[in-house]
Amino acid sequence: SSGINGRVRAGKPWERDSSRYRGDRNTVTGSALSYHLYCWLKDGDHDPLTPLQRLYCTYLQAADIMATAQRDFRRTGGGGFLTEFGGCQPDGDDKSSDTVICEDLMNLADEHFASWTYWDKDFFGPDGNVEWDIVTPFIRAYPRATAGTPVKLTFDVKTATMDFRFFC
Repeated sequence: SSGINGRVRAGKPWERDSSRYRGDRNTVTGSALSYHLYCWLKDGDHDPLTPLQRLYCTYLQAADIMATAQRDFRRTGGGGFLTEFGGCQPDGDDKSSDTVICEDLMNLADEHFASWTYWDKDFFGPDGNVEWDIVTPFIRAYPRATAGTPVKLTFDVKTATMDFRFFC
């Protein structure tokens, strides 16, 4: 195939294809793929994203990577863990690229029921107090267990409201 997906699957350094794990399903059961998700358009500043940049970063690139990871989990029989994402550091400004990208990626992770961790920022100020503008986007409810099949998970950071739907 062509485009970035063709280059990714061809084995470039940013390879995300798990074909090397194919084989006996018993050898991969219980394994987890640690994957990363960054938008290469994000250049480290807090400037607002243009609508085109946000469309690409969140709704094209990130959604494609997340969907590919989910397919890989199903194919290999293992699970996944989003261990790095965004290169973002929320700052409390709803328009800054850092806040928007972090929130978009966490919303996408919710949509795919993906486990994630964030490691890139110290949540405490020099005085030792919590920096709530930075921490708040990461405070999210999630279901620990479900007696059924999950079909929808969303979390609204502003209202602290979780919507979780599942079939029994």
